[in-house]
Amino acid sequence: MSPTRTQSRLGRFAPSRPAGLPPLTQGKYKGVLPSAFNECLRGVTAFFAPKGRDESSHRAFSLLKGQENSGHGAFSAPKGRGESSHGWSAAEPVVRSPKHPLPPREGRGEADEKTSLRPYRGGQQSRGASQPPVPLRSTGGYSHAAPKGRKDNCQALSAPKGQEESGYAHAAERRTTIPTHGVGFRPSRRAQVGILVAFGVSMLAVGCAQSAKPLLVAPEPPVVWPKPPDPPRVRYVGELKSSADLGAAKPASQVLREVFYGPEAPSPLVKPHAVAISADGNRLAVADTDIACVHVFDLASRAYRLITAWGAPHHRFESPTGVAWDGQTLWVTDSRLHAVAIIGPTGTGRLIGADCLLRPAGLAFCAAPGRAYVADSVAHAIVAFDCQGQEVLRFGKQGSGPGEFNFPLQIACGPDGTLVVADALNFRIQRFSSDGTPLNAFGRKGDAPGDFALPKGVAVGPDGNIWVVDAQFENLQAFTPSGELLMFIGQEGQGPGEFWLPAGICIDSKRRMWIADTYNRRVQVFELLP
Repeated sequence: MSPTRTQSRLGRFAPSRPAGLPPLTQGKYKGVLPSAFNECLRGVTAFFAPKGRDESSHRAFSLLKGQENSGHGAFSAPKGRGESSHGWSAAEPVVRSPKHPLPPREGRGEADEKTSLRPYRGGQQSRGASQPPVPLRSTGGYSHAAPKGRKDNCQALSAPKGQEESGYAHAAERRTTIPTHGVGFRPSRRAQVGILVAFGVSMLAVGCAQSAKPLLVAPEPPVVWPKPPDPPRVRYVGELKSSADLGAAKPASQVLREVFYGPEAPSPLVKPHAVAISADGNRLAVADTDIACVHVFDLASRAYRLITAWGAPHHRFESPTGVAWDGQTLWVTDSRLHAVAIIGPTGTGRLIGADCLLRPAGLAFCAAPGRAYVADSVAHAIVAFDCQGQEVLRFGKQGSGPGEFNFPLQIACGPDGTLVVADALNFRIQRFSSDGTPLNAFGRKGDAPGDFALPKGVAVGPDGNIWVVDAQFENLQAFTPSGELLMFIGQEGQGPGEFWLPAGICIDSKRRMWIADTYNRRVQVFELLP
């Protein structure tokens, strides 16, 4: 077989896996097809493999030594294979009788025809000077005698043009190279079954393209707060634990890819610390401190993106603690980088504040003044940056008086531009105008309703009410802007409305409330009812 011909045909017909995927037995992909289909892949690949491969595992057909140009068309089976290996049997070369050389075709006698060729008999040359002729099927090429009992499994080659009418195996007078493409190939029974299985699975996958699944399916009956007979004010909507919860539609190509290589593992939330929702309510960003990344869920297109680095040269997150959206631009605070990353929609970005921030924590972007406000915990201050990344405002110092802080953690911006700060170790909430003027404060340390143990996340609803996440109480409390307690939700646990060290919170324009339930490794979603 010509290596050049074989290699070109290998490039056309040999199966290939999609680029970037590991082998079937390695990596996170695990095939689910039966062994019959794997046998089919191996057999087809081996048949078109270049000559010289391992004959015991490839269907390599070779000419008998010395017979390449003899015109006899004798082929041998792969080494070590028996007659039943591939549905055909090895044949010995046709032997000219020294006593009866082949005369010219014209006028050749019957006796000469009977003694000129000796067919295959049981793997060895038959004895005797005369044997009955062996009839052959004509296929337009050369003739090859079928072994006894194996006529149905052989690919008979007919004699050259002008000799097929004799019905007997004659040696070709012209020295012609025997064609090698596809001669005598017959897949094994397992390979045939594998081909049928592969075809059926392919058709099934094409017909089983999955449509998008519902996003955030609320349980039935609905879970609401407060409990009846009071009118409900908050309803539980659902949760996000990984990229799989987006329920994105799967085209037929992806379904078929998963059939061959197994489904790709989703990207889970490991330690969600802060959340932010875009102004249109379609893009959710989750800062994950444990694996140093930001998860971005596109709720409209059901797309998912994992951000671990940005810019060129690439900067990598070390401990992202706060996120905020400015249109399509994402702002992220990193407490270990002591800076704020500004990342554009194309993945380009830059670092700001490395020369003025000590340990940035919470982050909020106010559209009205066009500023990003950062809670610097170690500096006990709030630092504001404009859209160009320049520091434009700083206020606060360590203390317990108005406008003073003791390790502020999170910050939020209200619809009217007011700022709300979780003053963690002063166990209170402070409100400021956009220029840093103190407005009021409420809260104290304690275990009664309305008290705080470790206030972390803070958000302002569309009606101006303030929602505070307490990591130690494992609950969520709602207050009026003046500090009057409205209601509280939650307790320690893993069910709907239950928390385990929650941290961040945000409220979007669709009245949905997103809470980073940190040690439950999820984001819980609630709806504010009118």
